[in-house]
Amino acid sequence: MTKKIHLLLLFFSFFFVSHAQVHTSYLWHLHQPTYWGDVSKINPNRYQIVKESQDLKFSGANNDVNGLAHPTNNLQEIFGAGDRVAAYQFAPKNAINSIRDLPESGAQITYGGSLLENVNSLAQANQWGYNTTWIQNIKDAKAWKTSGNFPRMEMVSFTMHHALSPLMSDEALTKEIKAHQYYSTQLFGSHDSKGYWPAECAFSERIIKTLAECGIEWSVIANSHLARTLNNYPIKAGSGGSMCDYPNKADRIDTNGSNWFSAQKDARGGQFAVPYCYLPYKSKYIDPETGQEYKITVVPMADYESYEDGYAAIGTSIIAPIVAQASTAPRPPLVLFAHDGDNAWGGGSSYYNESVTNFSHAAASQGNIPTTIPQYLKDHPVSDADVVHVEDGGWVNADGDFGHPQFTNWLWPFYDSNYKFNPNGWTEDMMNQAITTAGENHAIMAEQLEGNNLRMSEIVSPTSAISPAEKAWHFLMAGYDSGNAYYGLAEDLEIKTTLAVNRCVEFAKPTLDAHPGVDNTKPSVFIPQRWPYNPGEKGYGAPYGYKEFLNSADFTVYTFAYDVSGVQKSELKYRIDTDGKNNLSSNHNETYAGGNEVGTWVTLPMTERIFPKGNITSNTQADLYMLPTVIANQYYAEIAGISEKLVDYYVEVTDKKGNVTKSKIQHVWVGKNLDVAPKITFEPASNYSATPIDVKITATDSNDPSPKVYYTTDGTTPTTLSTSFISTKTINITETTTFNILAIDADGNQSTATQKFSIGNISPITVYFKPLASWGIPKIYYWSALPSGAVPSITWAQSIPMTADANGWYKYTFAGVTSVNVIFRNQAGNIQSPDLTGITADKWFDSNYNNVTLSVSDPEIFKNDFILYPNPTYGTLKIDSKKIVSEAGVFDVKGALVSFQSVGRNQQIELGNLIPGTYIVKMITENRETIYKQVIKK
Repeated sequence: MTKKIHLLLLFFSFFFVSHAQVHTSYLWHLHQPTYWGDVSKINPNRYQIVKESQDLKFSGANNDVNGLAHPTNNLQEIFGAGDRVAAYQFAPKNAINSIRDLPESGAQITYGGSLLENVNSLAQANQWGYNTTWIQNIKDAKAWKTSGNFPRMEMVSFTMHHALSPLMSDEALTKEIKAHQYYSTQLFGSHDSKGYWPAECAFSERIIKTLAECGIEWSVIANSHLARTLNNYPIKAGSGGSMCDYPNKADRIDTNGSNWFSAQKDARGGQFAVPYCYLPYKSKYIDPETGQEYKITVVPMADYESYEDGYAAIGTSIIAPIVAQASTAPRPPLVLFAHDGDNAWGGGSSYYNESVTNFSHAAASQGNIPTTIPQYLKDHPVSDADVVHVEDGGWVNADGDFGHPQFTNWLWPFYDSNYKFNPNGWTEDMMNQAITTAGENHAIMAEQLEGNNLRMSEIVSPTSAISPAEKAWHFLMAGYDSGNAYYGLAEDLEIKTTLAVNRCVEFAKPTLDAHPGVDNTKPSVFIPQRWPYNPGEKGYGAPYGYKEFLNSADFTVYTFAYDVSGVQKSELKYRIDTDGKNNLSSNHNETYAGGNEVGTWVTLPMTERIFPKGNITSNTQADLYMLPTVIANQYYAEIAGISEKLVDYYVEVTDKKGNVTKSKIQHVWVGKNLDVAPKITFEPASNYSATPIDVKITATDSNDPSPKVYYTTDGTTPTTLSTSFISTKTINITETTTFNILAIDADGNQSTATQKFSIGNISPITVYFKPLASWGIPKIYYWSALPSGAVPSITWAQSIPMTADANGWYKYTFAGVTSVNVIFRNQAGNIQSPDLTGITADKWFDSNYNNVTLSVSDPEIFKNDFILYPNPTYGTLKIDSKKIVSEAGVFDVKGALVSFQSVGRNQQIELGNLIPGTYIVKMITENRETIYKQVIKK
């Protein structure tokens, strides 16, 4: 009888082992931010935690200049909710305890560092249902072991402040992860996990090196970003398909997926290949400077299945498509249910007390194995050779983002109504990135000046011994929380990043001031973005109103850059791949040095835009009562004329001390260029010279290396009978000359261009502005004046007060320039106009920043002690004045300069060659005074 029992046990053992189909596990993400990161009244070396913020809010000590109490959130409602009180203290432990009879079962859990601080402060005060036993609950659950001696509660590494990892610099991400690891150790006695959960499951291979240097061996990723790299990924929009831009072909690998299935709930989900999308792999990052490889294991969370588990009870039918193909997998598939553990149904009592145990036991009864990630990886190790590519992006949960590779829900792009890049765009998301980029440079510089030996203990839990750099990082890090962008303009989120950065700059200042003129710190550069994401291919998703749109193949790369000493130049580098593929077996595309699989780098200068600090859209929801002390400038350049090529690109920024930052290399497939006409360029960039110059004219084409160029300099339109050259020509000019160009490639595609080069003296440009009375005396900031060096460069702080004219108008005159960009600012410096660019003649702007045309109703602009006669005139105007006019410009009603002439001793202006109409005459006296008169030409 005993022998029969042993045989029966062996049979059942063999049955369950041989039919073990999939492994399942959980990851519960818990987080609350630092709700008000201003200076604590209890400990002035740190920011406030929730208990103090609540007390100060109701005492009036956190009121802003307008009397509004901060934070505006209802903290008691947030933290006092019964499900959250349970989720943060004991519910996950109880759920794991309910499945401890299953030998390998357990769960992963993440506590944001700021949540740990908040819960601990409430527990210490016995407030809103929290008490000090919560720490022991975590310790107990961590101490429970699987059959393989792994913790049943795997408390994985996270960031201190829910930072979006792929959008962070290496320095900042390292600080965030190590701060979390340190604080977790302080609370729970140890932090041994080798795993990482990136906030919003937002992953990029760019962060692998930092993860490895922080001791992390595996990271969770969203399995949709494995699916989207497969060679045969089905392109489908909307229901059952993609809710964001389609995958860019630069991310495509040679591997084909099999057994595709489509699933969505509430627009979350997509298309997945089985078993490919449910298996851990290795992923690698190549240091572009050294060529060194860094690898970690990537563990896919089940995007669709996780969303289902987070919003309702599930049965084992949800894993049936994976079970059906388990036998085809090289190792058992892993279905990881990862979602918030403190929101919606997935953070409630029914979930932790019923759903977890019901599903886990039902799955186990069918031969599946509830497990933990460390247990699985020990039993089923991933070979170092099993390397895949992971597309950038987060989980599909975020509305409007749905896993977009450029994280659009946190980084809304700049585009106009025609889906072209808008260089003057503004969103609070982008503003926050510009602010943190600038603040970070102050923190890094202070750290380097203090010897690069900061103490994590002081950064996380400051004391009176804290250094300026440690204090700067402590306050700055609270501004990295991605929730500041996720929820848009809700509550007082639009100001929290500014608060964090202003405090950072303030506290870094003593160290920077102690080392005047010393700056060995590289510029801080935000990870470059591009628009459109799929150049030359169809765009789709929220920016396009969920309709397909064929993008231009020309695309713009843009970024933010800042340096304490100022940015000298920013350049975009790009090169074209030779075979159209970025092979996993080769690293030529991943290093600056490259190889025979890529071409040489092409350099494009990037245009600088002074990024506005204020609410330039006048959005009534954005209460920007506090403006940032520092902000990074925007830099952008367009890559044009490329068709059906794989392109590598990065940005290189040099500061005024010669320090250089290179961004990490990115890749883009450029589709068919429907605008294949030749591109025409002129050199030099400046269109003015006091003396004769050589002008170089160049035509380039994506297919024809030798387009033919026809040109005229007499004002006529060029034809194929005009003077011509092949591709490029240098022409010396000794007087003001306008080139009219016609370029034709071998396929007959044509393009035209016109460029005027001025030689000799330049007539001044005067900019007029009529602000609201509340502005006080307006100030003007200018940049990118041409020719370069014609006027001195100024900083934002050096904005110049304008000169009062009549009837509320103010003016500022630029001498010796042909083009300039300006911003008007109010006297207090907290209101500003949009960027007003490309000013090449006198312009008048009203209080709405509209360019207005002068009329008889604007007599205040004109001087009454000057008389032009006869007016109207048939041709010759005589000047009657005590002052001598030396030169005059004539403008049409649209503000265009139609005539410029020197005025001789006879003090006459000739209009004989102009068509009849109304004109504005601008006269410059010998002492450089400017006078305007309106005249009528018959």
